[in-house]
Amino acid sequence: MSQYVEFTWFAWLLIGWVSLILLATLYCLVSFCIKSLQYVGNQAVNYVRNTKTKTT
Repeated sequence: MSQYVEFTWFAWLLIGWVSLILLATLYCLVSFCIKSLQYVGNQAVNYVRNTKTKTT
């Protein structure tokens, strides 16, 4: 019985670590995607502004 309890404790610890790492990775990916989209959006806005000012 003690071996079973010890194994479940280790399994829970492992599951906790894996979920923590997955959450951290997911958070980094999402924040990177948001920053990339903001950057691309800013570049597009600047490009449109520059082309508008050149034509007038």
